[in-house]
Amino acid sequence: MRFIFLFLLNTILVVNIFSQNKIVLQGMIGHSLIFMQIEKSDTEDKTAISAIYFYKNSLRDIIMEGNWINNKLTLFVHKNDKSYDEKFVLNSLNNKSFEGKWNDKKGQKLRVTLTEINPNSFQNKYDTKPFIKKLKSENIFDYIRTSFFEFKQDSIIYLNKKQFIWYSEKHTSNALFRLGTGFKKSAFYINDILDETQFSNISDQLERSSDMFYSNADDENVIYTTTINFVNNDLLGYEIFSSWFCCGAHPDFAGQGYLYDLNKNKNYDIDEIISFDEPNKVYNEKDLKAFSEYRESLFAPMLSQIIDEQYHFTKTESDSTYNYSEVEIWQYPSWSFTNDGIAFTPSLARALRCFEEPFLVPFAKLKKYKHPKFPYSLNL
Repeated sequence: MRFIFLFLLNTILVVNIFSQNKIVLQGMIGHSLIFMQIEKSDTEDKTAISAIYFYKNSLRDIIMEGNWINNKLTLFVHKNDKSYDEKFVLNSLNNKSFEGKWNDKKGQKLRVTLTEINPNSFQNKYDTKPFIKKLKSENIFDYIRTSFFEFKQDSIIYLNKKQFIWYSEKHTSNALFRLGTGFKKSAFYINDILDETQFSNISDQLERSSDMFYSNADDENVIYTTTINFVNNDLLGYEIFSSWFCCGAHPDFAGQGYLYDLNKNKNYDIDEIISFDEPNKVYNEKDLKAFSEYRESLFAPMLSQIIDEQYHFTKTESDSTYNYSEVEIWQYPSWSFTNDGIAFTPSLARALRCFEEPFLVPFAKLKKYKHPKFPYSLNL
């Protein structure tokens, strides 16, 4: 018993402060409310600490690193050999709260007070949404952040006599639609999916907004743009295009298409819409080997041929052109279901992304490849 007591006495600070390696705090820098997450780094240096914090008025992550020695926590934002942008020097009080100073490279100094948050006592106004309840147990820091999201209605548009209501969020440029009038009752499950999508995209945008440009509220490192490409009484097709820059050598971007069934809870993959294999065979990523073999041996060659027949690609490349007749780039294309056909975008290496562009294949060229289990016609 004495050995156990001494062991606990020597380690109680680390255990209490870094329960499951993380602690979430709220408090003040001067007169500004902030929320902070401190995490013990998984390195040989047992004093190493990583942390993030955000101001309530912006919600954007500010990334920090530093060390924990005895009862003193020191954290820096953008530290190099000669300077830093921000510095926290905090002393632990009863293992649950911290006090200290914050200063920046301009010489401004402010008092800091922080207290550990009890997750069970924190209330999120969006708790009725299942994915927010789940977030509380998986990521309390983001759970807290989402509680401050503020949405407003931007505009209402009508396509094929169906109403789409667009909503934006105060702290980001992120906007997404919801279904309104003109839709069957069976279609409104999509609104729950759109809710979760928008919350996720906003969180992603705020988490990745800091690294180099966090001090400029106008800079957006991650941008999501949504386009509604198709709607009739049975199907809704839209695409979310994301672009991001996270301080690497190249900016990056990607598009993802969605095709939802308005009659039942179903989102179709491209392999459930068209098939170049035997009838009634559905490939999906659950059987990775078969799926990969199909994409390589059948899907890519056939799609490449269909698109090449329409666009007559040149086989030569230069600094300003790309050889789209290469079969392998069509193995895992992104796609979007539109009024005029399906637009396929080849998958290129990141350094060649500037050559990625969509190539529209009309429904007339695809209808003979319609998967037998896809319940709708491609005679559109």
